[in-house]
Amino acid sequence: MVPGVKGTVQKILTFFAMIAGTVTGENSKASEEDWIVYLREAEPSGFIISVNLAISSGRVVPASAECWLVQFQFTSPQLAEQGMPNAEGQAAYRSAEDLLTKAVEPTGGEIVAARTGQGSRSVWFCGSRTMMPALQKAIGAVQNVSATFRPASLSDIEALHPTTLESQLADNHRILEYITQKGDDLITPRKTRHFIYGVAPEDRRKIETRLKTLGFQLEPPSLDISRDPILFSRLAPLEISTLDNDVRTLAGLCAEFNCEYDGWETEVIAPPGNR
Repeated sequence: MVPGVKGTVQKILTFFAMIAGTVTGENSKASEEDWIVYLREAEPSGFIISVNLAISSGRVVPASAECWLVQFQFTSPQLAEQGMPNAEGQAAYRSAEDLLTKAVEPTGGEIVAARTGQGSRSVWFCGSRTMMPALQKAIGAVQNVSATFRPASLSDIEALHPTTLESQLADNHRILEYITQKGDDLITPRKTRHFIYGVAPEDRRKIETRLKTLGFQLEPPSLDISRDPILFSRLAPLEISTLDNDVRTLAGLCAEFNCEYDGWETEVIAPPGNR
């Protein structure tokens, strides 16, 4: 409870890398897998787009504009509930993607996005023009799942997949909308805590100094400082411009030091009439 504020206080957390469920079902119990789920306007049917966390939490910005879409089609024995791939289907496309990735890496090719839907999985590769023959040859060697490919545009990829930063900024707006619906006017100052993981010991002091310069208050680590995340906060009203600016700045800081910005948490402060 924030001192001096009457009403219900709830805590809401938004961990951008961990907004996920677990794919389950009668045919998928042998292999639990985490997914991030996006509902995008680019799919007029309301189709659920799922991004496999093992591949990417969002769209990678490709180094080349030459892109191809590879689509895997699953058979009935490879599908679980609602047409999503079960353990057998997952094993088939993982094996196929490993094969394709190894084939295109020497030409500078890379997977930049992936989407799993009902009965199929789409994977976008981008690279130089020399990647296409290697990709085509590798597709011919794929086993246990049918695969086709065609040229794709960057606009297609951008329409269907957010980058990690785009996803984080969209989450800022969704979370503030949710908080407002709970009766919070966002004006009351409250602590907003941020999290950075994967910090190299030699970089920790540099990052902490930068965070202090940005106006954040550092929270004390536990005894194992070498493995602890950096926890820090700002005491202020909730303003979308401030949150967006902080997320952009912290994402850039982590890109510089090769660590992971993992989102923020705050309190929902609802007045007595909106409990």
